[in-house]
Amino acid sequence: MLRAAGIEFEVVPSGADENIVEPDPEQYCLELARLKAGSVFALYPNRCVLGADTVVYLDRIINKPADRADAINILTALSGRIHSVYTGVWLAYPGGGEGGVSVSRVKFPALSAGFIENYIDQYQPFDKAGAYGFQELKTLADVTVIEGDEDNVIGLPVALVKNLLYKTGGERP
Repeated sequence: MLRAAGIEFEVVPSGADENIVEPDPEQYCLELARLKAGSVFALYPNRCVLGADTVVYLDRIINKPADRADAINILTALSGRIHSVYTGVWLAYPGGGEGGVSVSRVKFPALSAGFIENYIDQYQPFDKAGAYGFQELKTLADVTVIEGDEDNVIGLPVALVKNLLYKTGGERP
């Protein structure tokens, strides 16, 4: 997504401790993004470092599923309901840091138990918040973004990232 937006980047895993307790999804994902960016920035203090974290929220914060059973439980809970996707982004740079959160609301149709199990077996969504990839479910099950940025649900709110880069002296988005 960044490459398509004309933003050059290098991926560096942060190794940041993600075990924080924060019941508010907006503060939770922003704090994790800040921790991730800060961890990598400590290694590259003369670079601009972007950290991001996405969570799904439906009655509670939902991260990546622990296993197949957890993925089934998550998708069963989302079935036929509207939930929110929060992505916190933090840009650490020499002299400071800036962050923000993008929120999107997503509508799921009712999904059968068989559909959920087949989806999990075929797409293995264990590395995705909420146990799903929007791109797949958009076509398979008519999952729709009813409010907010679709890029946020796919993986990264590019418009927010571009605005943060501009604030830090980059080119105007």
